[in-house]
Amino acid sequence: PNVTSTWSSLFPTSLTARTAIFINCSLYVIVDVSTIVVDNLTICGGLEFVNGMNYVFDANLILILGAGRLVVGYQDAPFTGSLVITLHGTAFSPEFQFKYPAQGPVVGAKAIGVFGQMSLHGKQRSTWTRLAQPALVGQTSLMLINSVDWNLNDTIVVTSTSFDPSETEVFRVVSVSGAVVTLNATLKYNHTAERETIGTLSYSVRAEVGLLTRNIVILGDRSTTAFCCRVIMGTYQA
Repeated sequence: PNVTSTWSSLFPTSLTARTAIFINCSLYVIVDVSTIVVDNLTICGGLEFVNGMNYVFDANLILILGAGRLVVGYQDAPFTGSLVITLHGTAFSPEFQFKYPAQGPVVGAKAIGVFGQMSLHGKQRSTWTRLAQPALVGQTSLMLINSVDWNLNDTIVVTSTSFDPSETEVFRVVSVSGAVVTLNATLKYNHTAERETIGTLSYSVRAEVGLLTRNIVILGDRSTTAFCCRVIMGTYQA
């Protein structure tokens, strides 16, 4: 792209869920508005979200083609704001397929089709750790094997250590002090944290604890259907 412009200057009027947007191959667009609602967006040039801004982006279909780029942060400058891309559609929505000038891949509906470049670099966080001590039914805190940088209202998951995967539990963080995390509710199941020795073999059995909260999120709208969204990546040459 050899021309840089802003979203607000190119699309100054209100967009709706029926609006189709095409960013041509010579254009690089900086998103300077916080809320976008469109039917579909096709990127042949570039689209970049401003670092530090908070965005809500609703669409039915997003296509990134050829040399097209969608940029949210860089490896050496991660995106520090928030971006929630919500994809809309149902199991009965028309499926998009490349047909001209030749038959191509089916992207589907409620989807992002990446046939160019999508660069997503969010905040660097402590994303995954394990229990240092067993977490028992009725407790409201976890002792982890290392300190974490989690914040108030972050969502975390504690994995099951039984043969029943439904004993995985999800909580919101109330507070963090080093490696101790206080939860918004009591544990319903026991979660193991111990070291086992069998003969000469010694191994650790500890529930994993993961951070689910991210500042860049792609999700499917579930208000009308449980039909999920998809992100498909590949190459396509007509």
